[in-house]
Amino acid sequence: MPEPVPAPWAEALAASPVLRDLGGASLARLFASAREEKVAAGQILLEQGGPADALYVVLSGRLEVALQGSAGDRVTLNEVAMGAIVGELAILLGGRRSSTVRALEASLVLRVPADDVKRLLDQDGPLVERFNALVQARLQRLQLASYVSDLFGPLRREVLDEIECEVEWVSLPTGEVLFRQGDDPADGIYIVAGGRVRVALEGPDGAQRHIADVGRGESVGEMALLSDGVRSATVYAVRDSELARLSRGAFDRLMARYPGAMFQIARLLVVRLESATRGPSRDTGHGRSFAIVPASAGVPLADFTAELSAALGGHEETLWINAENVGAALGRPDVAQLADGDPGCILLTQWLLEQENSHSVIVYEADPQWSAWTRRAVRHADHVLFVGDARADPEPAALERRVQAEWDVGRVPRRSLVLVQPGGGRAFSGTARWLSEREVDGYFHARLGESEDFARLARLLTGRGIGLVLGGGGARGFAHIGVLLAMRELGIPIDAIGGTSMGALVAGLYALGHEGDVLIELCRRHTRKLLDPTLPMVSLLGGHRAGRSFREVFGSWSIEDLALPYFCVSTNLTRAEEVEHRRGSLAHAVRASISLPGILPPVAHEGDLLIDGGLLNNIPVDRMAGVTGGGPVVAVDVSPDVDLRAEVDVGSELSGWRVLWSRLNPFVDRIPAPSILSVLGRSAVVGSILSQRQRLGATAGELYLPLPVGDWGLLEFKAIDRIVEAGLESSREPLRAWAEPLRLRSSARSGRGSATS
Repeated sequence: MPEPVPAPWAEALAASPVLRDLGGASLARLFASAREEKVAAGQILLEQGGPADALYVVLSGRLEVALQGSAGDRVTLNEVAMGAIVGELAILLGGRRSSTVRALEASLVLRVPADDVKRLLDQDGPLVERFNALVQARLQRLQLASYVSDLFGPLRREVLDEIECEVEWVSLPTGEVLFRQGDDPADGIYIVAGGRVRVALEGPDGAQRHIADVGRGESVGEMALLSDGVRSATVYAVRDSELARLSRGAFDRLMARYPGAMFQIARLLVVRLESATRGPSRDTGHGRSFAIVPASAGVPLADFTAELSAALGGHEETLWINAENVGAALGRPDVAQLADGDPGCILLTQWLLEQENSHSVIVYEADPQWSAWTRRAVRHADHVLFVGDARADPEPAALERRVQAEWDVGRVPRRSLVLVQPGGGRAFSGTARWLSEREVDGYFHARLGESEDFARLARLLTGRGIGLVLGGGGARGFAHIGVLLAMRELGIPIDAIGGTSMGALVAGLYALGHEGDVLIELCRRHTRKLLDPTLPMVSLLGGHRAGRSFREVFGSWSIEDLALPYFCVSTNLTRAEEVEHRRGSLAHAVRASISLPGILPPVAHEGDLLIDGGLLNNIPVDRMAGVTGGGPVVAVDVSPDVDLRAEVDVGSELSGWRVLWSRLNPFVDRIPAPSILSVLGRSAVVGSILSQRQRLGATAGELYLPLPVGDWGLLEFKAIDRIVEAGLESSREPLRAWAEPLRLRSSARSGRGSATS
C-alpha cells in the first residue's frame, strides 16, 4: 500500500476495533491489493450464499446486514458504518456467504481479497485473536437471529439487540445436566445453538425414560415458564453443546409483544406431552454426528469410514472429516491438534459448528491414538462407534479405554461396537468375547466391500432401519416365507428381523442366511420333527425331537453372531414377564419362544421356566423399535380373526373316547370337535392377539399385514407350499403400496473434508 495512507482509509482503520493499531508491515500486506468500491443506495454488496472472495472495510456510508430465512422471512442482523468489517465469516470459516449486505445509503468500501487476509492472519497472532472474537460474536448473533425468528417470526433489529443483551451463552459438556426434574424456580428458556441435549423423565425409583432429543435451533424449558412451576423433566447434554439462555423476564416481554409465538411453543409442548404419555419413546436417540474410533490395532478405519459415509450420503448430506482434511480446509495443518485454550481453537470450533449447520450428518474419523483431535471427535459426536477387526484380540486397547474414561463422570453418549468381518456368510463366531469385554448400547457386523452391509448399518444408525416382525401361528407361520419372498421381489431391504413362536423360527432361519427354496425345505423338514407325543404329565409333546431339530439347524450360533439383527420373545412363566432374546444361543431362544403351554414342555432358563412368547406379545412390534431406532416396520399377523368355530353343537360335555372312535370308524359320523392342540394353541395367544390388534398399524411408517391363512389348521405342516404361496400373493400389493413413499428420498451428497460440499 503506498504511503501515506489515504485519509479515508486511515480514519476507517482508527474506527475499527479489529484493524486499529496495525503496524506498517501488516498494513502493507493487508492493503497490497485493496481497492475502493462505490456502493449505491439499495445496491447489494454481498449476497447470502455467494462466494467468499473478499472482505470489506466500510469507509463511509451505512450498510445493512440481513439474514434470509428458509421460509422466506428476512431478519436484519446489523446496521454498520465507518470502520466496520463485513464478509469475514465465510473467509475465516469456509463455505458460502452467511448473510446479505445492502447499502442503506451511498457508501464507500475497501475491498480486500481473501488471499491477502489469510496471508496476514498467518503472520499476525494478535490480529487472529481480534478476528476470532469478532467471528464468535457475529456467529452467535447470526444463530440467535435464525433460531429466535423461527419462534417469534421476523424481528426488527432493535428487538434483536434487546434479546442479544438478555441472552447468556452456556457451554454444556457431554453428560452434564442443564437442569433437573423438580428444580425450582424455572430460570429461563434455552435455545440449542450447537450439539444435542436429551429430555428425560425420572420415576420414583430413579429410573429415567427418554422423551426426546433436542438439537440445533430447538428450545427447552418452556413448560416451566408457562406454568410458573418447577422443571417437569431432566435435561442433559448428549454431546458437547452450546446454548443461549433467555431469562424469564425477557421471555415474558417477548411473549407479550409476539403472542403468535405461543402457538409455536404450544405445538412443541403438545408433541413432547404426547411422547411422555404414550409410554417408552420409539425414538432411541439415533445420532446425527458419529465418531469412528478404532477398537483394535490395524483396523482399516479410513476404508470403513469411507464406506459408511458413502452409505449415509445416500439418505442425507453427509460430511466425513478427519484431522488431515480439517487442517487442509482451514489452511493450517496443525489446527485439529491444538490444545484447549489456544486462540486457534475458536476458529476450529466455529468451523466445526458451521459444518454441522450446513450438513445433516457429520462423520468424525478419530486418530489411531489418543490426541486432541480424537477427543474433539468423541465429544462432538452423538454416537461413538468402536470399530474392531473381528479377527483381532477382543481385549480393549489403550485408546478405547482412554475414550471410555471421558465418561467416568456423568452420562454417556450412545456407544456401539462394529466388528469388521471377513467376506462370506451371514453369521460370524466370537462376538460374545468382544461384548463381554466392554459396555456398549448396540453391536453390528460389516464386511468391507459389501455395500448392503453398510447400507443396512447407515439406515439403522439414523433411525431408518426397516424391521420385519413375524407373529406366532403354528403352521400358518409358513406364510411368513411368502412375505420374505415378496419383499425380496420388490427390493425392500430387511435391516432387522424378529418374532414370536413360529415367527421366531422363520426369522431365525432367515437371519442365519437361508432364503427361498432352501428356507422352505428347512421348514418342511424340521417342523415334521416337532411332533413326538408323550405321556401328558407336563405337555402333550415331549420336545426331545424339537430340541434336537433346532440344535441341528441352528448349530452353536449365538444371536449376537448374526449379521442381520435378530430377536425373539418368550414368556417367563416363573416371573410372569416377557423375555426378549437378543444374545445367547439361537437354538435355545427359538425353542423357548415356540413352547406353547400344554403342547411343548417349558424351557429352563437361569432357574426360571420359559414358554411361548405369544402369551404376552404375539407380534412384538414394540421390541423392534429398540433395534431399528424407530424406523418403518412391517408387522405380519397369521392368527385369524375367527378360529375354531363350533360347526355343530356338541354340548358342554364330550368324551375323548367318542371323538377318537368317530375318527377311527368309517361307518360313524365324525364328531367335528377341535383337537386339544388347537384349543391350547389358540387359548395361549388369544389375549395377546386381542390387545395388539387395537394398536398395530397406528404408528406412522408401520404396515400391519394380516394374512388370510385361517383355512389351515395350527398343525397343518404338510400344507407348507400352499401357505407360502398364500403369503406371497396376499402380501405383494400391500407391501408395494407401503414401500413406494419410502423410495421418495432426496439425492443427498457425501463429501470428505469439504466445507462447501
